[in-house]
Amino acid sequence: MEATATGKRRTSLGRHPALRGLGLVCASLAALLPLEAVAQAPMVTAAAPIQTAQATSVESDPTTVARRLLSEPPPASDDAAYGQQLVETARAVGRKGDFETALELLTRALDHYQSGPLADEREAILITRMGITSAAWQLGKHELVIEHASELLLLPSSGNDSPQRTAARQFLARSLQQAGQYGRALEVTTELAAASTAAKTFAAEHALAIGGAALRSDQLNVAADAYRFYLSSAPAGPRAADAMLGLAWTAVIGGDSPEQAAEQLADFIAAYPDHHDVPHALQAQAKVLRQLGRDDDAERISMQVLTDHASSEAAKTALEDYLLSSSEPWPDAVRTAWLDRLAALAAEPETNISHAARAAAGVQNTLSAEVVAQLLARALENGDDGIWQATVQVMVRVDGDGLLTFQVLQLLAAGQMPHIAEHLAVELLGRIIDAQAGDSAAEQPLPVLPAACESACRWAGLMGRWSLLALVAEQSQPTTRRDDRSGSTRRLAIDRLLAESLMQTRRSHEALPWWDAIIDVQGAADFPTLLRGAEVATAHGPVEQAALRLQAASQAAAEDPLGLALVQILEAELAVRRARMDEARELLSAIVRATDSATELRPRAQWLIGETYFLQGKYSEAIDQYRRVDALDAEGEWAAAALLQAGKAFEKLGRSREAATCYTALLSRFGDSPNAAQARSRLAHLGDRDRAAAPLRR
Repeated sequence: MEATATGKRRTSLGRHPALRGLGLVCASLAALLPLEAVAQAPMVTAAAPIQTAQATSVESDPTTVARRLLSEPPPASDDAAYGQQLVETARAVGRKGDFETALELLTRALDHYQSGPLADEREAILITRMGITSAAWQLGKHELVIEHASELLLLPSSGNDSPQRTAARQFLARSLQQAGQYGRALEVTTELAAASTAAKTFAAEHALAIGGAALRSDQLNVAADAYRFYLSSAPAGPRAADAMLGLAWTAVIGGDSPEQAAEQLADFIAAYPDHHDVPHALQAQAKVLRQLGRDDDAERISMQVLTDHASSEAAKTALEDYLLSSSEPWPDAVRTAWLDRLAALAAEPETNISHAARAAAGVQNTLSAEVVAQLLARALENGDDGIWQATVQVMVRVDGDGLLTFQVLQLLAAGQMPHIAEHLAVELLGRIIDAQAGDSAAEQPLPVLPAACESACRWAGLMGRWSLLALVAEQSQPTTRRDDRSGSTRRLAIDRLLAESLMQTRRSHEALPWWDAIIDVQGAADFPTLLRGAEVATAHGPVEQAALRLQAASQAAAEDPLGLALVQILEAELAVRRARMDEARELLSAIVRATDSATELRPRAQWLIGETYFLQGKYSEAIDQYRRVDALDAEGEWAAAALLQAGKAFEKLGRSREAATCYTALLSRFGDSPNAAQARSRLAHLGDRDRAAAPLRR
């Protein structure tokens, strides 16, 4: 009786459309299986509907049925219809793209079949595992694919399940590759090739994919076997050249046999002279020949890359190798190739795109900062003005944000080539002077200065090369017209640095028109700029202008205590200029007394209080104020300045001994300060005066 029931169950299961081939499987295999295997795989059709209430529910709302099935406890283990319903529902939700739910349903179906009396339902288990394999592949769960495809292949064959087994091997081979198990993936691919002609074609193509992945992972033996498999399976295949080159690369990278690598590369080049990878193969061949000591042959092949494949990436790499790895003089072909490459780069439209963004976006025709620095160094050392000018022109054209130029200057300065860095900076700064010609005609738009010029200014300021910038300022004029274009921010940055260079080289009177133009013409309104403008106006501008500048700076400082204190010091200096000494002392005393004043401002304010008395000829009061500076900052620059001024005040009072004491203390404590030279001079003058007065005293 049991045998009959079982037999009936097997017949029912065999007829069930869900088990005669899941639509889920067929849909996912369409892109993976050869057409022959797909055609052989059984499919569910409308000709075999499920004549049950459950089937109606599945067709109408499979998601609802899936939720119910997964939430309810499973029935008795011998209920074949339950397993059928799980599989059919999985097929339906899979058609809707819900592979997670399909996988959950199929996993429950497999557990149901494998428990109890249904464990011998081989066909049901095979197709359910096939469904799990397919759903897991769709979800990228490769370990699950490997598990169930492997278990499926261990099931005894019924003789008519070859499409499912072929599909399982394809899934298994691909997932093993994705999981990095390249050796086993190649084994399964090799087994797959025996299934059919179409499977053999798939296996050959997949072997190439395995070979590439294994090569990138340094599994060179597996890669070589994969490429050999393709060449043996499809010697005239459409990708035989790729397989041949891949096999050569394994020999090149392995390095065990340079002779074999050189031979395989030569065979590939001879067999496929028009292949797009020939330039790279030639370059690799030259490298291998150098390892074998065949330098003349290597040089000949490198020249072949430069002349026959001048626009290839291999040619660009060969050029950079010549530049970075050898200090020998270039062959004429190398110099010509460099000039051609630089000319091509300079011919590109000028851009505001950063050098890094160009590289990230895959723009191939770019130069690294290291290459540019070496080009400039070699050009200057060899007196090659052609290479120098071409390289500078490329920097100006392609450096959209100035970063490349700044990196080049830093590399040159740090690499014991500061003279080359300065030469480059002078070259770029000279372009700022040349651009002044564009300011002369009012109807013409202002020329946009390159980002490389701004970088040269920033580098010079950062490195303290203020004299370089001051030379540019000397030969330039402040901007007299407003420019609202995007390049105006670059011009503003450059003009700020030029104005600052005059301040740093103690020519603040010359900086006045620059700061006026920066503020009034270019519209700079940040606090540091307004403060500088107020500083030079207070020292050199009309009093009314200075007052307006101070008011603007005070507003920009807002509630910043340090900023307000800096403005207050300038207000005191303006009061001194107006001979309003009491007003100045009141402002300065407030800074000295304030607890929130910056530490570096209090000694300066105290020193300025001494100055107000000195200017009034009140030398004793001045000395008293200068002495208080030491208590506020015994080691700072204002302590040295106070000693110098106190010495002068003592001299005014005729107290030479006390004056000499001040100068001697200054030289002892601040021998390297800017005030030391004047103290030394005045001390010598006191000595000369004392010696001259000695005979009179006798």
